[in-house]
Amino acid sequence: MKMLGTDLCTDCREAKKTLDHEGIAYEYTDFTESIEVLKEFLRFRDSHKEFGPAKEKGNIGIPCFVFEDGSMTFDLEEAVRKSKQA
Repeated sequence: MKMLGTDLCTDCREAKKTLDHEGIAYEYTDFTESIEVLKEFLRFRDSHKEFGPAKEKGNIGIPCFVFEDGSMTFDLEEAVRKSKQA
């Protein structure tokens, strides 16, 4: 699983703590680490309709959890549950 977010976000920091506590392996991308990573995140976000509701509310859409099958969720509990099923 991949997790997209930033360490500037409280929800992202808490999600990382939960995933670590649960022993779930994940690849973390902090899009605030460089302009190139930010551009990559924005291209990804702008090309996936799943981000629509977050964008309509003026939110970024993080943390975002992306699974091997390409599906994604913004819900930490769902991410934990799905990761444990894999």
